[in-house]
Amino acid sequence: AKAIARIRGARATVMIRITRKQFNAIWKDSVEVMKLGVKYGWIITTREKQIGKPLAKAKGPDRFYVYKRKACRVCASTIDTMTLASRTIYFCPRCQCR
Repeated sequence: AKAIARIRGARATVMIRITRKQFNAIWKDSVEVMKLGVKYGWIITTREKQIGKPLAKAKGPDRFYVYKRKACRVCASTIDTMTLASRTIYFCPRCQCR
């Protein structure tokens, strides 16, 4: 879901119908996100220009689009949650589908 939020090209509920081009973009972005995680020692899904500071200084909610946030970083909608396999899933009802 984080990769999809970064790409904005396909919604979570239609992932089975993505094109090869969309898949490749999601894969490429996921590799970049994983490299950032290794470099900084924690998960980061946002970009420097979105948080207004270097990624090395990104802490807590600065690192995410929706995870444990009250409002979506993209559209400012209230973040919603649901439970899947005993885990809490955070999502923006406007930017991301269930």
